[in-house]
Amino acid sequence: MKELRYSLVLSLLLPLSVFGVNEKGVDTQLYGFLKTSVTYADQSINSFSNTNLVAPTSAGNQSINASGNDRSTFQVAQSRLGVNLSFNSKTRGLAEVDFIDFSQSSPTTQSRPRLRRLFIERDFAQNWSVRLGQDWDTFSPLRPDTFDIIGLYFNGGNTGFMREALKLRKSFKNGRFELALGQANKNTAVGTTDIEEKHQQSLAANGMIKFTDKFSLSLSGIVGSKLSYSQGKKNPFGLSLGAIYQKGDVKFVFESYTGEGLSELNILDLSGSKFATSTGGYLTFKRYFTQNLGVLVGQGGVYRNQSGVSQVLSNKSYSNLGLSRNLVSRLGSFYEIDLFKFYGEFTHFSSQYQQTSNANTIEFGFIATI
Repeated sequence: MKELRYSLVLSLLLPLSVFGVNEKGVDTQLYGFLKTSVTYADQSINSFSNTNLVAPTSAGNQSINASGNDRSTFQVAQSRLGVNLSFNSKTRGLAEVDFIDFSQSSPTTQSRPRLRRLFIERDFAQNWSVRLGQDWDTFSPLRPDTFDIIGLYFNGGNTGFMREALKLRKSFKNGRFELALGQANKNTAVGTTDIEEKHQQSLAANGMIKFTDKFSLSLSGIVGSKLSYSQGKKNPFGLSLGAIYQKGDVKFVFESYTGEGLSELNILDLSGSKFATSTGGYLTFKRYFTQNLGVLVGQGGVYRNQSGVSQVLSNKSYSNLGLSRNLVSRLGSFYEIDLFKFYGEFTHFSSQYQQTSNANTIEFGFIATI
């Protein structure tokens, strides 16, 4: 995010000494953005397992929810706020929230902060650091370019999410290596489940190499504790390969992955039956035509060999997405003025349920960064 000397958004937090040092000697720096937009879809759209436009991730299952109506919504929930903390030259931290709630289609005062990232990091030895807390996963670390930030990051070929973990990182002149021990999956139930009772953990590694000033390569992998399924016991695992090429006003981001049982590892693969194998990936292109005007193009997809069966719950969400394929195409344009970015983005979903479902969405809005 661009560093500014003033805050346009969420200024009530400015008394925290955003760009100064508080009385305990902690340097704090606020960052984030206000994102407000209107989204239109020509038929039902899923935001993960809910049929709404909060953060579109796939076409809706037309065999379950086919009203025949188009729809639209105004949203600000994807707005984000965070603060970087610097305790001294070797110790730092970060706290970040957004306001997404996938169970509410268009919340107003019901919106509440959702914890995204919260960690503390300490340097030791030469170019070594340790990080403890909740952060972006070590697996599948790259991000596609899109303005539908929460939705189109995922289920369109990008599986990276957030995880509670202990990370060990070694930095090199032209890259880094990272090793992480973390929680294998998340448990949203009231009581403990197999995740806690069977001490399920994950081990992930990531290596990034910058070959030139323009080109870098990423390789990552993850494996989880051995789990029982219909044919015995097996370790869920995933492998990911990514690359970034950036020259002047042109940027390409590519990432692909394959794995087995990834939905058991809190990875944003398509949900379905246990230990389905899946592959996916994406490619995005971003280009500035002038200092202020640019365009982005993206294509991504996820394929599973088992899709499961979708069931509608009483709250109108799906217990299982039932997707065996999700393809995403997007085209967007943006115009920047100082801290403001005005944009429009067209997206097409092709999703394979019991039948093929297709949907188109168009989003217009603006982002103001701090």
